[in-house]
Amino acid sequence: MEEMKRFLAHHLPVTTGLVMVVLILMHEDLQVTRSALLQMQSSCRREVAASQSSSSRESSGASNDGFFAHHLESNKLSDTAVAKIPITTKEKLPQELPVFHIVMSKTNNGVKDPLSIMNMRCIESVFYFHPTVTLLVHTNNETGLLEGLKHPKLKALVERGYDLQVNFYRPQDILQRTIEAPGSQIDPHAAAEFSSRIDPALRHEKYWYANEANLVRLCILYLQGGIYLDSDVVLINDRLATDPRIDQAMGRHRDGSKYHNAAMKFTQPGNRFLAAVINNMIEHYDGSKWGNNGPKAFGRTAKEHPQWVCPEDKYDYVFNPLSEDQPEMNTKKKGKKQKHRTICYLTPFPNDTVAPFSYKDWDAVCFEHHSPRYKEIRHKLDHSFLVHFNNKKTEEQMSKKAYKKGSLCDHVLSSYCVLCED
Repeated sequence: MEEMKRFLAHHLPVTTGLVMVVLILMHEDLQVTRSALLQMQSSCRREVAASQSSSSRESSGASNDGFFAHHLESNKLSDTAVAKIPITTKEKLPQELPVFHIVMSKTNNGVKDPLSIMNMRCIESVFYFHPTVTLLVHTNNETGLLEGLKHPKLKALVERGYDLQVNFYRPQDILQRTIEAPGSQIDPHAAAEFSSRIDPALRHEKYWYANEANLVRLCILYLQGGIYLDSDVVLINDRLATDPRIDQAMGRHRDGSKYHNAAMKFTQPGNRFLAAVINNMIEHYDGSKWGNNGPKAFGRTAKEHPQWVCPEDKYDYVFNPLSEDQPEMNTKKKGKKQKHRTICYLTPFPNDTVAPFSYKDWDAVCFEHHSPRYKEIRHKLDHSFLVHFNNKKTEEQMSKKAYKKGSLCDHVLSSYCVLCED
């Protein structure tokens, strides 16, 4: 009980609305887990943020159209774009959430602080919606501020009780582990030959930092499973992790031509489609073409193995796997339940759910209030899981020009944080 009291004192803000909650939780007969307390903390934080956001808008004269309140009220999340089924935080959460992964492969290049505001908001947004989840930051910088959690902001998160871990990697090592994994479907000879070219040849390529991150994220998900996020992605709700129907999943453009690998969920390790993507990336590697070894590798693999890509209306199904290789999908049609079998290793969902806007919309997102494009993007956020800021295109603009208060950019970067420091 003393440990519980210390935890409450450290993690729950002392506000009028929480005093009675704290007193009730301290009752000797009530068993309260750390998970439940952190979930309560997250819920309370959202309510406080909603109140503060409302007050801020009134004082700044911002448009009071209900948009910001809509996104901050945990019990009023709109229907998902992929399932059209209400998902709210009132529903029972899975007992164990997937591990989150972030890969930071670009070296510091002399910059003292390797974490931009987008990087920090990415990390914080994970803990904002999932206070008890494990977040692994994979980095190739063994001596930087990320090593040993030396970075003051990362250290602050750990001191608050969040399970944040930083792992150092070498791409050759993680590729070798992927080859040697039990039942691995990676071509060992092609992978070994590719690994031998990393030093010194490939490492000096212009886009190697991105190609390395593409390879490492695939290997990590194949080896460990979980949810991968680019370091410039900010979660805006909890659906990606908590909806059990969303798995083996990533965004895809509606015409089916392009995949979006900035956010992916593959809960179980050993996914056959991921193995095929790794093999495809190695076979068709071209370090001179941006995207060739990332999103395009998914597209090439999908064309090569179309039978492994789940139907677009997969979320209308009740998915009950019978075995690893032969899952069963039950569909409801005209009141009758029909059954058919399919091999399904990748579920694409509409790209707007993970990329509601592109870097071309930067002005409308960060520096405008009332343009037609602003309103269109704002509507898309109702059906999104997250926002991808695309650091490659926007990082320089962000460093030169501050985003406008009251903009969508301001909302996303200031609403889903736990440290909330600039």
